[in-house]
Amino acid sequence: MKKILFAAGISILGLSAVYAQNMQKKAAAQTQTSNASSRSQQTRNPEQIAEMKTARLDKEVGMTADQKKKIYDIFLKEAQENQGRAALRQETNTQVKGILTAEQNQKLEARQAERKEMMMQRKQTVRDGNLQASPAKQ
Repeated sequence: MKKILFAAGISILGLSAVYAQNMQKKAAAQTQTSNASSRSQQTRNPEQIAEMKTARLDKEVGMTADQKKKIYDIFLKEAQENQGRAALRQETNTQVKGILTAEQNQKLEARQAERKEMMMQRKQTVRDGNLQASPAKQ
């Protein structure tokens, strides 16, 4: 009886070690997959970037087909020249505001202020060392 219990205990220990190793392998594979997908998101072509930005802006302010085309062209130019430069972004914002109506501009400015506030809260959270959940998700 003692031998059977001893053999069962050894078997359980061995199986739990194998199970733990499999879980570690799955976690490592999942991490690699998520890293690869985030890299693929960073390597979007300018057309995809312009399309994504135009769709987001349309969702926020509601644009006509003519406005969408003009704004898409602006965003495409920005993405092709090198997305992210502050001066280019400012010029782009000025051009976009010139195309949108006054009501659409108000919605856009409100949304930009919201985003700025969220970023400030996130920065403050990081400075304070509270890296739990972002303020927007609480």
